[in-house]
Amino acid sequence: MDGFSKGLFWDCDPATLSADTHQRFIIERVLNRGLWNDWLQLRSIYPLATIKECSLQIRNLDPKALSFCSAIFSLPKEAFRCATNQKS
Repeated sequence: MDGFSKGLFWDCDPATLSADTHQRFIIERVLNRGLWNDWLQLRSIYPLATIKECSLQIRNLDPKALSFCSAIFSLPKEAFRCATNQKS
């Protein structure tokens, strides 16, 4: 995945990631661990509606990422799956 921070996909080979096949993984990783430039790169790959749809379904969003998504998409935090996901 060209254009993203080098350490963002430390646990896999970025060359094997497909924007189509690994869409949810890429979006989740950028939201949770990415820098501002990674967000801009993500926006150049996916439409905002796609990022919104995926972020609503992510089970584990960092609290800062949740607040960011809530603000960007003008949705209450409770609308996101991670906010209602029961911790075990």
